Amino acid sequence: MTVEPRTRKVLVLDNSGGQVINSPLIFRVDEASDTATYIGFALPGTATNSATWRILKIDTTSGTFGGYADSVSSLTKVWDNRAGYTYG
Repeated sequence: MTVEPRTRKVLVLDNSGGQVINSPLIFRVDEASDTATYIGFALPGTATNSATWRILKIDTTSGTFGGYADSVSSLTKVWDNRAGYTYG
C-alpha cells in the first residue's frame, strides 16, 4: 500500500486569537530542547536550505509564542538556520 502525502491547511493564531497563517503550507517541527520548539512553514517542495520559510519559536516552558525569526513573519528565512535567528 502507498500512502500519498497530503497538504493540509494550517491555521495559526497569535496570543490574542488573531489569525496569523491560513494557507496550504507544509510545516516542520524541531523540539530543539526542553525549553524551545521551532516551527517552520513553507510551500510544498521547499528545500530546508532555501530562504523561503516562516519560522517561529515556542517557549515550551510556558507554552507561549516566542516570536518570529528576526521578527519577520514573511516566507524569507532558512529552516536550516533556525537556531541562529533572534526571536521576538
